[in-house]
Amino acid sequence: MPSAKNVSEISTLQRGSDLDPYQVLGIPVRSFKMANGEYQAGLIDEEVEAYYPNRPFIEYGDIVLIPAMLWLIQEMHGEIQELKRKVK
Repeated sequence: MPSAKNVSEISTLQRGSDLDPYQVLGIPVRSFKMANGEYQAGLIDEEVEAYYPNRPFIEYGDIVLIPAMLWLIQEMHGEIQELKRKVK
C-alpha cells in the first residue's frame, strides 16, 4: 500500500463509484481443485471481473477487494455500535 506522501487526491471510498464496496458482497467464494491436485478456497478471476470489469486481475486484491472488504467491515461496525447504543 502506498504512503500518503506518494499519492494525491486522497478521498473516502464512496458507494456508487467504480470501486463500489457493496459489489464485493456478490462475488462467490469458491472451492476448487488446482492443477497440482490440491483443493483451495478462493475467487475465480472471471467472476470477480464481472463485478469489477474496469480493473485488471493484478489489482483485485490490494486495490479492489481488500479496501472494499475493510470499508464494509467499518460500516458494519458503525451500525453495530449504533444498535448497541439504542439497546442501552
